[in-house]
Amino acid sequence: MNFEYTPEHEAFRKAFRSWLAATLPADLRVDDPVDDRVASNREMFERRVAWQKAMHKAGWVGIAWPKEYGGRGASIIERVIWDEEYAAARAPVLPGMGLNLVGPTIIHWGTDAQKAEYLPRILNADEIWAQGFSEPGAGSDLASLNTRAEDKGDHFLVNGQKVWTSGAQYADSIILLVRTDPNAAKHNGIGR
Repeated sequence: MNFEYTPEHEAFRKAFRSWLAATLPADLRVDDPVDDRVASNREMFERRVAWQKAMHKAGWVGIAWPKEYGGRGASIIERVIWDEEYAAARAPVLPGMGLNLVGPTIIHWGTDAQKAEYLPRILNADEIWAQGFSEPGAGSDLASLNTRAEDKGDHFLVNGQKVWTSGAQYADSIILLVRTDPNAAKHNGIGR
């Protein structure tokens, strides 16, 4: 098996590295990519939103998303190179759960209407998403979810609690895991 990058891969690396060197503001560079300054600092959060908008405008966001949904359609190797260069530049984590969790979920399972509504807004950081998975007494054990969602026809009635919802104070929306069938086996009956 050949573990060397192709000339095309190296050209991709060089282009992204050059763009980051020319564009990433020095005061956004971090030593810890999950730097908690954004958790308590609205100004830092807004600067990261502006950074994502700049990245999107230049075609460097949603790198592995299919082109038809506004992404670049990058290969897995290009995504690895993107991650390597982004980390080497000490660039900050982009805001919210949209790019790496919600967007890919909508691309795979969403309706055409959901894709049209949410994906462009996620890419451009016009809509910030939080993750609502963890619960008191369950932590990250998703099989222990107790929050319920009851289908009311045109909406769901949700009852329960979530904890550790990082970034929720800035989020416009939340991807929420809930129990839709309380009588199902512990690992079943979970909806999103």
